[in-house]
Amino acid sequence: MNAMILLAAGLLTAAAWSVQPTFPIDPGPRRPTEPSAGQKAARSPKLIAFKLSADWCPSTRAMGSVFEDLGKRYDAEPVLFCLLDFSDQRGRSQAEYLVASIGLARAWQDFGEGKTTGRVLLVDAATRKIVATIPHDAGWESARKALEDALAAAR
Repeated sequence: MNAMILLAAGLLTAAAWSVQPTFPIDPGPRRPTEPSAGQKAARSPKLIAFKLSADWCPSTRAMGSVFEDLGKRYDAEPVLFCLLDFSDQRGRSQAEYLVASIGLARAWQDFGEGKTTGRVLLVDAATRKIVATIPHDAGWESARKALEDALAAAR
């Protein structure tokens, strides 16, 4: 019995030495390919739509789903839709970081520093200037027209 165990252990050891790994050898980190100029332009927004929102704000609630509907309707257009949630301190901090990261730190005061909610600001992506405001009581048609006019001007 002991001889059979030793023979089996010897065969397993020999088999382990004869097996080659079947996984590919890692070539190391890959360099990302640079997009062409056309690809960069295709992915760059012409307009940025910021919804200034807060859970506690009646104006935000009054807006309903206009912002979300605009996002669905203009999904294929060069518009970046951003929700800035000022419901609490964490949301205000994250909103401020986002605004600064896309080069709009100077416009932070125009955003009400998180104190004015219930509206949508349309920002020209090239100039970083607010080109239109959609108030909380704007209906679908008025919001759509404001976005289309701002997008046409930004192109």
